[in-house]
Amino acid sequence: MKNLTIRAIIALLLFATNSYSQIFGIRAGVSFSTMFMENSDKTYSNDFSKRPGFQFGPIVDLPMGKVVSFETGLLLTGKGFTLNNKTNPLYASNAVIKTNLLYLDIPFTLKFTTELDDSKIFGVFGPYVGIGLNGVAKCYDDCRKDREDIKFGDDEDLKGMDAGITFGAGIEITPLQISATYNAGLANLSTTTYDPSEKVKNRVWIIAVTLRFGSHKKIKNEEQ
Repeated sequence: MKNLTIRAIIALLLFATNSYSQIFGIRAGVSFSTMFMENSDKTYSNDFSKRPGFQFGPIVDLPMGKVVSFETGLLLTGKGFTLNNKTNPLYASNAVIKTNLLYLDIPFTLKFTTELDDSKIFGVFGPYVGIGLNGVAKCYDDCRKDREDIKFGDDEDLKGMDAGITFGAGIEITPLQISATYNAGLANLSTTTYDPSEKVKNRVWIIAVTLRFGSHKKIKNEEQ
C-alpha cells in the first residue's frame, strides 16, 4: 500500500512537471508537533508538549485559473511529542520521553492567491495523506529503557497511513514563499484491539520557506 501510494504521487509530480512546466520548488521548514491521545477514561495528551522537528521536500504548483492553483508534493515531516513527567506531580517517575516520528506527507491543497504591489498573499486548504516511515521513543533520567523503536502497521505500534486536513496562509516575494500551516490529523492511528475508545491523532504546526522555480505563464497565455 505504501509503495503504491508513493508511486502514484511520483507519477503525478512527473506528469505535472512535464505536461505543464509550471511552478515547482523545494520546501524546508520547522515543525512543532504533538499528538491527540485519549480513551474513555482520560485525555493523555493534556500532559504532552510540542516536539520540534523539520519538513523538507519538493512541491509542484498547478494553475487552475488566475487566483486558484492546486499544490502537491512529497514532504518529509517530523512529528511526535514530548512527555515530561517531572513537571506533573501526579507521576511517580521523573522520566522525560521524547517521541520522534518521520512521515512522508503528501498534500492535495487548493491555494488562493491575491497579488499586492510587490508581493502576493495566499491561503491554502485541503487534505493530506501521510505515510509512516520510522519512529523512535527516547527516555531520559528515570527509565527502564533508554530507547525503543516505534513500528508502523495495523498490528504494530501505530497504523502506517495517516490522513487529515491542512490549512494555513503565507506571503510570496518571488522566488521565495513563506508559509505557516497546521496539519490536523483525522485518522485514528491506534492499533489497540482491547479498547475501541482509544484515539491517537497527529497535530503539527509547520513554518516553512519554499524556493520556487518556473511560472504560470503557459496558462495565462492560453487564457488570453
